[in-house]
Amino acid sequence: MRENKSLVMPAQAGIQLSTQMLRFFLLILALFLLFLTSTFAYATPQDLYPFSSPADAQRFQAFIKTTRCVVCQNQTLAESNAPLAKDLRDKIYTLIKDQQSDADITAFLTQRYGTFIFMRPPVNYATLALWLAPLLIFFLTIAFLVL
Repeated sequence: MRENKSLVMPAQAGIQLSTQMLRFFLLILALFLLFLTSTFAYATPQDLYPFSSPADAQRFQAFIKTTRCVVCQNQTLAESNAPLAKDLRDKIYTLIKDQQSDADITAFLTQRYGTFIFMRPPVNYATLALWLAPLLIFFLTIAFLVL
């Protein structure tokens, strides 16, 4: 008579189930500890860039939230962790600490990177197509659907 070795005895099944549950619990615990330790590693830009006045801190926050990361291109300087984004934050910080006006900082960034550096580029002849293209496409789509 053949013996079927794939059958598991009831006592062994309980041990196997508890081992799987223990592994699952340890995995969840490890993921929780990883998440817990990774949240302490982040510092806000305000902590890294101390200012003597709240007005300067607000100017800094406004600049890094409206300036595009040149490397990431889809993130602001405040959101990006790229080394170039850190360099730009440092440069804006030093310009604000040197009492440069907003117009001077904007002129510096525009001269160096063009208007692309800003998340909301200004409306001028060079960017007119950028601003009007969505409206033109919308009206053409409506005209196509109606006709």
